Amino acid sequence: MSTRSKALKQFLSEHGAVTGTPEAKALTREYRRIYKRLWKQKQLTLKIELRPSFTKMEFYDIKIAAGFTGLSPTAFVKESALAAISHAQIVPHKDTLLKVHQLVGLSLFQTLKHHQSYSNLSDAERILNQYLKENH
Repeated sequence: MSTRSKALKQFLSEHGAVTGTPEAKALTREYRRIYKRLWKQKQLTLKIELRPSFTKMEFYDIKIAAGFTGLSPTAFVKESALAAISHAQIVPHKDTLLKVHQLVGLSLFQTLKHHQSYSNLSDAERILNQYLKENH
């Protein structure tokens, strides 16, 4: 059994295991289990949960405002809080705008490829790109 991992080789040598033995195979499984656990701990991001409470009227207003932006009330409150911190604005229907931006860009590329007039399409793409940059 060939081991390519320097860390695994060091782990096996620290435990006095000879490569290819059943003991080495068991220690290799143990090493991988420890490695995976440590990797998962390192990758884990701490999520903190907030539970704000609202009156019925406040929730109704939030629900209406969220509907205008195409977000759920929870996502709207989260985006609003984060936007207030970064002094940004909430972009209504952001996913739709990003899709439109992608399609306009692809159309512009196709138009350029076939050497057609593209001034209106280019302007639309530029304006949409500017809007997304300002509101992101």
